[in-house]
Amino acid sequence: MVRRPAISDDPFRRDQGGADRSVQSRHYRDLTFHGVTRPVTLDASFNGAGVNPLDKSYTAGFNATTVINRSDFGVKTYVPLIGDETTLRISAAFVKTN
Repeated sequence: MVRRPAISDDPFRRDQGGADRSVQSRHYRDLTFHGVTRPVTLDASFNGAGVNPLDKSYTAGFNATTVINRSDFGVKTYVPLIGDETTLRISAAFVKTN
């Protein structure tokens, strides 16, 4: 497995979600996959925040999704036998440190 930085610290644009109440905000970023960088729109939602009962740390949770065509990133093997459109789902928890 090759490790590459997934998200840089470049500034990005964000706006409020649309009519779909499950989307609370949209984040516009560049995604680098297989050495190819393309702009993507992440539909993000806040899951909640509070004290984690297991380790007593304050934790906040988020989900984000986007749809890409894998061929746009140079992954063309078996297209169209295997679908080109791929949904990326990101679930993240952020823990407050002292």
